Amino acid sequence: MFEFYHKRVKKYERQLFTILLALIVFAFVFSGVGTGPGPSDPESKEYAVETPSVKLTRPEFDNLLYRWDRSGLEVGNFLFQLISEHGTALYPGDRMLPYQLFGQFADSGVKRRVAVDVAVLLGAATDAGIRVSDREVEQRIKESFGRQGGYDDDKYHSMLKDLEIEATDYEKTVREYLAVRKYLTFLDTAVAAPTEDVLNVFMKTHGRAKGKFIFWDDVAFRKEAEGKVGAHEIAAYLDAAQNYSEFRRAERIRLEYLNISIEDLKAGLPEPTAAEITEYYAGHKEDFRFPVYGPPLPPPEFLTPMAAPPDAVSIEVAPVPRYKTEEEAKSEIVDKIRTAKAQERAGESVNRILEAAFNLKLEGNNHPDLAVLAREFGLTPATTESFSVEDTEAVEALLGKPQPGRTNWTTFLGFKPETAPILEIRTDKSRLLARLAEKTPAERYLFTSHIRSLAVKRVASNTASRITSQKAQAFVTEFKKRFDAAYAAKLAVGTPTDEELAVLRFDTFSALAIERKLTVKETKLVTRQEDIPDVSDDRPFAAELFNLEAKGDARHADGNSGQYVIQLVDKRPPDPDVFVAKRAQLEQSVLAERVGKFVTESLAQYKKDNCRIAVVIER
Repeated sequence: MFEFYHKRVKKYERQLFTILLALIVFAFVFSGVGTGPGPSDPESKEYAVETPSVKLTRPEFDNLLYRWDRSGLEVGNFLFQLISEHGTALYPGDRMLPYQLFGQFADSGVKRRVAVDVAVLLGAATDAGIRVSDREVEQRIKESFGRQGGYDDDKYHSMLKDLEIEATDYEKTVREYLAVRKYLTFLDTAVAAPTEDVLNVFMKTHGRAKGKFIFWDDVAFRKEAEGKVGAHEIAAYLDAAQNYSEFRRAERIRLEYLNISIEDLKAGLPEPTAAEITEYYAGHKEDFRFPVYGPPLPPPEFLTPMAAPPDAVSIEVAPVPRYKTEEEAKSEIVDKIRTAKAQERAGESVNRILEAAFNLKLEGNNHPDLAVLAREFGLTPATTESFSVEDTEAVEALLGKPQPGRTNWTTFLGFKPETAPILEIRTDKSRLLARLAEKTPAERYLFTSHIRSLAVKRVASNTASRITSQKAQAFVTEFKKRFDAAYAAKLAVGTPTDEELAVLRFDTFSALAIERKLTVKETKLVTRQEDIPDVSDDRPFAAELFNLEAKGDARHADGNSGQYVIQLVDKRPPDPDVFVAKRAQLEQSVLAERVGKFVTESLAQYKKDNCRIAVVIER
């Protein structure tokens, strides 16, 4: 080849080639190829999360997040399961966190935050010598996947296929999950609940108190307020509350769509062969298992266990599972096979149409006409009636209910008709290709007698709440003013004792209530957890009662349907006998709080001393 080149190529071309070759060699030499630390050298890697024992590059961290997010053992993904079990210790006070990891409220930023902590916990677990054997992983998987009908290897791999995760990745994630759980359990065992702390919590939460109270009921003032509501108040309320569902017509959409009906496709399919039916039955036999029902319970008088003779032997016989025969299940199998084939054909049609739409987009047609696509593929375009995503009963009766976790009606609210894409919707009836045709913004209903009546009641309710609050606050203010005057008079002749001050407060409170013709009620001795007669808001009421320190002191407290003024009559320590019964429960409460503090502090210190984290968390 080079001999041919030297003979045929002109001299200046050989010189140019030589210069280019020299430049290439020069660039390779000075770029460090083959010398010094390169991408294959671990020291040159940039890690997303780095601990002494676990180092994850950005792709490896993304893979960890994907694996933990995609798969789980029981309910939800691994992130959700970890937080459900240990969230109170890892993130004390963050009660919404589990809901941000799974389901409709899932938050990608929260997922990355938890995945970082998972990586850190894996490092800490490895440093602590935590190991998970292959046997533990296998046993945990079989326990989880064998809950209904026993473990089946084909079913296991089929479920992993649905989760879009390889078996090796799934088993690696189970191993990591078990290691993190072991480590957190190890931390839990390092914490104890001292008796002194348990006793302090008992004294604080199980003390007893008695109080007097006056209640201003909103209802008593609401009727009067309704007669004084003016037109300007109604208008102001409706303007402020225009997004309330009672006063607005929700945002509405109209879709144009192509409907690939599963039932229509099934009707055109041939009958499955005997071989197909036999193969399906063999691979899905568990689907045709008869449920096992236990015998009915005897009458209650026969449920008391009787002592067995010393030589009695108890033998537990597991029920033998029963299955429908292939012939008994034939009609179900035929329907399932035809449905699967129809779904497959529908998917092929959807893919062809979307590909045609994409090709049109490449040609400059960013908004292809669905009618043109319909003619090309032998379909009939249609349009829905205008509907609200808050009321989809009519459209779902026609087209079916969208499958969870996929494109649904709400998705279309994020687009404008002129730029909306064609989206696939999978329902229980069809495979749809739909596009937003029209969007009507939310608007306030016309001013009707019903709206006026509702608004009057709302304005009057707010007015009544404001009136009762003002009356309760005015009573407390006047009570304190009169007590201060009486206390000053007492001081003029000497320093009063605590008991004398308590009597002074009681007298002032009673005199003011009588003067204003208010009813004063008295509670019994109650704990914070007890129901209090005549008090509908007993939990917040009890909290305010126990916040009072001096006998006879009074304060204002909000209720759900009115306002209270509460006066402390007596406060006593808990009943000592109750401590014995409540001790175990209190110890668990104290232990949970101490474990949470210990785990969060330990994790924070480990991060600070041993970790380097370069993951950006979206807020």
